Amino acid sequence: MLNLRNKGFILALLCGCAFTAVGVWFSSGTMAPYASTSPFQLLLAPRRTRARFEDEGPSGAALLHDALLRLSRRLGGPPPLNLWVRTAPQGADQYCWRIDIVPRLVQPAGLELGSGVHLCELAPEQAAAELGSV
Repeated sequence: MLNLRNKGFILALLCGCAFTAVGVWFSSGTMAPYASTSPFQLLLAPRRTRARFEDEGPSGAALLHDALLRLSRRLGGPPPLNLWVRTAPQGADQYCWRIDIVPRLVQPAGLELGSGVHLCELAPEQAAAELGSV
């Protein structure tokens, strides 16, 4: 069996889905996802499946606080960013909350605007290493 942990990858059971390589974990519940649209894009998710962010209690807020603090330390101050919480819609049987954080560090150019394909010059392994060390 191939051990991807040795290469900086982790196979994660994310929110009850099948095992998929989705990103590089650098902190409990925080990862730098593959196919990021911006340097230092983050995805926060609970280690145990929970449908709603508010069900997480203080640990969800602490997770968000830690991620934003790491971004601020690494970038020399709080960056402009987009952040959205994806939580269970009413009546959903299975769902797992997550938070997407996309710092606004780059401006889309011709390729991104014309094709919808985003280029990110920072590998998730490097972003995870830099954010994990601050």
